[in-house]
Amino acid sequence: MNEEKTQTDQTKKKPVNEKEMPFLDHLEELRWRLIKSIAAIFVGAIIVYFFGEYVLHLLVRPYKNVAESTTLIFLQPTGGFMIYLEIGLFGGIVLALPIIFYQLWLFIAPGLYERERSWVLAIIFVSTLSFMIGALFAYFVMIPIALKFLLTFESELLSASLTIQEYLSFVLTLLFVAGMIFEMPLVAFFLTKIGLLTPKFMREKRRYGIVIILILAAILTPPDLMTQLLLAVPLILLYEISIFVSYFAGKPKKEKKQETPDEPEEPPKLEPEPTPPAPSTDSAAAEPASSEDQTPSEEPLANKTESEMTPSDETSALTTAGPVETPGTTEIGDMPAAYLGFSDSELESRILKIKKEYGKRLVILGHHYQNDKVINLTDFQGDSFGLAKLAAENHEAEFIVFCGVNFMAESARILARPEQTVLHPDFKAGCPLADYAEIAQVEAAWEAIGKVIDLGEVIPLTYINSTSEIKAFCGAHQGATCTSSNAHIAFHWAFNQHKRILFVPDEHLGHNTAAKLSIPPDQIAVWDPQQENGGLSAEHIQQAQVILWKGHCHVHTFFTVEHVKDMRGQYPEAKIIAHPECKKEVVDLCDADGSTEMIRRYVEKAQIGETIIVGTEINLVQRLDRENPYKTILPLAHSDCPDMARINLPALCWTLENLGKVNVVHVEKPIAEAATLALNQMLAFSGNE
Repeated sequence: MNEEKTQTDQTKKKPVNEKEMPFLDHLEELRWRLIKSIAAIFVGAIIVYFFGEYVLHLLVRPYKNVAESTTLIFLQPTGGFMIYLEIGLFGGIVLALPIIFYQLWLFIAPGLYERERSWVLAIIFVSTLSFMIGALFAYFVMIPIALKFLLTFESELLSASLTIQEYLSFVLTLLFVAGMIFEMPLVAFFLTKIGLLTPKFMREKRRYGIVIILILAAILTPPDLMTQLLLAVPLILLYEISIFVSYFAGKPKKEKKQETPDEPEEPPKLEPEPTPPAPSTDSAAAEPASSEDQTPSEEPLANKTESEMTPSDETSALTTAGPVETPGTTEIGDMPAAYLGFSDSELESRILKIKKEYGKRLVILGHHYQNDKVINLTDFQGDSFGLAKLAAENHEAEFIVFCGVNFMAESARILARPEQTVLHPDFKAGCPLADYAEIAQVEAAWEAIGKVIDLGEVIPLTYINSTSEIKAFCGAHQGATCTSSNAHIAFHWAFNQHKRILFVPDEHLGHNTAAKLSIPPDQIAVWDPQQENGGLSAEHIQQAQVILWKGHCHVHTFFTVEHVKDMRGQYPEAKIIAHPECKKEVVDLCDADGSTEMIRRYVEKAQIGETIIVGTEINLVQRLDRENPYKTILPLAHSDCPDMARINLPALCWTLENLGKVNVVHVEKPIAEAATLALNQMLAFSGNE
């Protein structure tokens, strides 16, 4: 049954003409298309021939406007007759252009899908119009300027006495060449649609393209510099327009209409497997501390001892063992393996069908670090703060699906209305940075600090990249949550409340923010939860204005000083911007630093032709490059987030087809109430992360 279904789906995806044609039949088909095109040219030539005198006057007019002598001669008895034949042939080709393009389209149509076949009228119109615009440009601009320039060389010794054959050869060549080069954007559109061309390729090869254009202009025009430039300049402009066309031709659409017969029939809906009772777990045991920096590539869990396990490893080990439900996390089940066997197009079709069915009752949020397959199916894209704010402000959606990592979905759950259901496609998509600060460790640190200084002098701040329990701790102690863009505002706010700050869990964001506020390094302390008293002396704690938690984001600490210096050497004129989760010594070497939204705005405001080097997660960098075809956007280095990559089409599709039954985010009421205080204070700060 499944095999039959697969065959049916594949059949539906095939072009409309399912019969495979032998090679000789293709040649026969081509022969008839050529015959019909030639017949159309012949009919057009006859029509133009009878209006030959009028057409000849039109063609000669540019010469009459610039020449002292308007007489054009022919040197052979058959010269005049051949001129009218030549005019008729050229005019016939112009009149027959729609039919020629239509015959070409019919020849390739059997290899196209129904949706692509529907473009025929638009393509014929655009291609014909493009040729006519090019020919008119040559007639009114190129030819008059070229003639005026060339005839300036007349003198007492040199007199222009042109034959009609030479003149028409000059004019008709320019008309035809200009008409064809104005088809460049249309050609770029087709090549992009079939995957042979990208705007990035055209931008990177621009210098070679200009050289080729100059060579073509020299070959296709008479051997004078003015005429060559008159052709080359429009060609260069058309090249730039083609980059723009290629960008929009290759840009994925947010919503795709349900199409028939291009889209496969809906596969049978799979019921989720029953979720066994969640084992009771001690949250402290479920999230052990990490003492080592993590890297995107790590050895298998089976090869690690307990002391070598990172927070992300531990989460993976728990979720691999079976479904889990812990306070402030997600209720999950086991996704049926059949979802992994569906093609991307099948999964997209099913997801779009559910989106259409639920309408405004369903909203899908996508973080900037998601891959394009997922991000293209989301309703809103942004950073953790912006999306959390959207969740708080959205009062229409019954279901909110958050395509990001755990702490983001938790924040959305806390800020959403009680009757709304928040879902997270994969609980394994955790955040190692958030895992660096366990609630038991933070509470122990708070108590230890209180033995050295008055806690009334200290206010806790947490980066939004933290668990709901940490946010609740800050809310309960009159603290706040902040983002990477408003951390400096949060620090100012905190210092207006108290004398000192305990900042959790990103030491590098803390260092960069403290530096912006000109806090001396000797008044900044780093609390290491793996050491007694955080590895700090009483004197150091007493001296500190800011106590930073030892934690980091492995995506951003991947970037090094050497990366910055290397890119400076390769691109000395480029601007470099990095995320403030990077190490301070990296940020100090950059031209700017900022949150993901700030990075997006920085790139958007850059001048056309500028090169921007970005130090953040690779999916966002590559997307910025595609979205800005007239700028060059390069990664500082290739650093990706494997946890973000866990959110994929199968997980999203399964979650949507079982809305409210699986992957539902839960946060215990006392935690949610306290965390809301910290998050609401974050919303009160200006700026977006």
